[in-house]
Formats: sequence, structure tokens, C-alpha cells
Amino acid sequence: MKYIHSLYNNWIKLKMLYAQKVIPHLYHIYIETTNYCNNNCSFCPVGMGKRKEDPYIMDIHTYKKLIDMISKSSLTQHIKISLFGNNEPLLDPTIVDKINYMKDSIPTAYTYISTNGLLLEQYIDTLYTSKLDCLYVQAYTEESYNNIMKLINDKKYEYNVGMFSTISKSKIYIVPRFNTTYKLINKAGQAYTTDDIPNMCCLCPFVDMYITCFGDIQMCSFDALGETIFDNVFNYNTFDEAWYSDKYKEIHSKMLKEGKYGFSACKKCDIPDNGYRLSSYME
Repeated sequence: MKYIHSLYNNWIKLKMLYAQKVIPHLYHIYIETTNYCNNNCSFCPVGMGKRKEDPYIMDIHTYKKLIDMISKSSLTQHIKISLFGNNEPLLDPTIVDKINYMKDSIPTAYTYISTNGLLLEQYIDTLYTSKLDCLYVQAYTEESYNNIMKLINDKKYEYNVGMFSTISKSKIYIVPRFNTTYKLINKAGQAYTTDDIPNMCCLCPFVDMYITCFGDIQMCSFDALGETIFDNVFNYNTFDEAWYSDKYKEIHSKMLKEGKYGFSACKKCDIPDNGYRLSSYME
């Protein structure tokens, strides 16, 4: 009951902010430079082979056009930019060049990627010396964890180990995903189904922008199959126009009015209460 109560309290808080005409603060940009993965994780729709698109990598010209749009935006003062999504970023052979271009263009952004570590040996040196703020390495098996630890210790690179945190002061942050009570969400019901999901006002479309390798914009990062795609960033002359678009306003209005139950993908998603992110929204 306490959990359900917190959901509605945060919903009310968000409605009050809108009533006071508080402008949404963009907090996190996800850019998926590839659309495929090299692992077969049972909890991920992409790893399960449910993504039917042909493998694709965002070309460097398109990527630079996108980063140039973002760099000219008024929204990037306290932004986090993740150059990964529901994919394996190290399958993009230009990923290090893209990291460095992004940091040169938007030096104040906190930039990170998350990898399953299968290609880490090939990229570890250039990633460590790149302008990346943090490399998160997800170890999904004990064998993978041991291989990652040996590689990094042999290199004598500094690192931390712990559960996933989107801001780390370490260049390398290793996340053991095996033998843990950490519950992975169902990816908008695309990985597995969950019963009795309570309605709530999800904050993802209010504080995040998720951009696929095709430039498509979807409502959140938990949608691995693009069910919530509603626009394309290149439909606009500026990044600000995309964020303040009528289509985003319609989504915000509907989410405030109907909650997750107003969206076919969202009502299947078991993401827990993310009301703690209201603080980032109000900054």
C-alpha cells in the first residue's frame, strides 16, 4: 500500500508542476549508434532475437549532424549522454571517434557507455584513453566477470565494482549481474510479462530523450523494440524544437491525464516508481 501511495503522490507532484507552468528539464539523452547485440541474454528482447531490423550502424556524417544539433541546444547544461541503448555499442567500429567528437562538441556533458564486455579486449586501451567519462562493463556470468577483471588488472587500469550507477567518478565501473537479487525489469513487457502492474505517471518521457540509430525518437529506453517511436529528430531544424514539439506535449499531457495505462507499451512495463527523478526534473 505504501508503494502504491508513493506512485500517486509523485503523479500529483508532477501535475502540480505543470499547473505552475514549470518547463520540463531534459536530464538524459540516449543515442543508440547501432541496433544489434552480440549476446543472447534471456532478459533482453534484442538478445532473444525479437528485434527484426537488419543490423545497422549510424554513419559518422549523420552522427555529427545530430551532435551538432545537440551542441547548439539550450538544454545541455547539466545533461547526461549515453552512447548506447538496447544494443552493444562496441559493435560500432567508430564508437571511440564518436565519443571523442561528442565530448569535444559538448564538454560539459557526462558521457558514458555500457558494454557486455565481449569485445572489451579489442577496445579497452582506446576507450580508457578516450574522452569518455565512464565505461560501464556488465558482467552477466561469473566467467565473464573473471575475464574482465583479469584484463583490467593486467592493464593496471583503475576501476570500481558495484551495482549500476549512472554517475561514477571511475573511468571503468564493473557491474556484476550474476548471483544478485537485483531485479531486471521486463522491458515494456517485451522480455516477459508481469501481472498486476499499478498505474502511475512515468517520468521517462518528461526527462529523457531516446534516439535510435535511424534518428527515431521513442518514449523511453526500456522499449527495446521501438513500440513507442513517435517522431524523428531530423524532422526538426534544432534539437530544442524536437524536445518542445507538439508531439512531446501530447505525450506529456496524456501521461499526466491517463498514466501508463494510456499507452499500450507502457501499461505492460513493470519499471518501479522512479519518483526520485523528480528532483532532476525540477532543477
